[in-house]
Amino acid sequence: MNILITYDEISDYIRNEFNFRPILTRIDKDAIIVSCKPGVLAPTVSMDLKIKAVRKDLICLSWDSSPVILMIMKVMMAFKRIKNHDAIDIFVQDKLINIYPQHLFQLGRVLEHVVLLDMMFEENVVDLQLDII
Repeated sequence: MNILITYDEISDYIRNEFNFRPILTRIDKDAIIVSCKPGVLAPTVSMDLKIKAVRKDLICLSWDSSPVILMIMKVMMAFKRIKNHDAIDIFVQDKLINIYPQHLFQLGRVLEHVVLLDMMFEENVVDLQLDII
């Protein structure tokens, strides 16, 4: 069984949780570009996210970005804008993001009945491959 989550749904979730709305662009089945324009006069900043591992309770992503993004991530962590969020752990020095799907919007209820097997990026959606428990 598959669940498809559109990039717009993900962007809206991030906007609601973290007060910015990124643009997601597919690179290939294992990678996307996440970009945003923080202000009218500021340039667009972006990072590449790549799927490192998928388990039933964890999605691990690595990122590659400019030093500006690394600085922004460090500032966000310092002000605890992301730290201790139930659904996401960010390890700035390792450039890793752990996502706990059971804590993401409506996925928590779904994952009570299915197990996450794999994940891939399609043209406009994230494809979560699941199996019934």
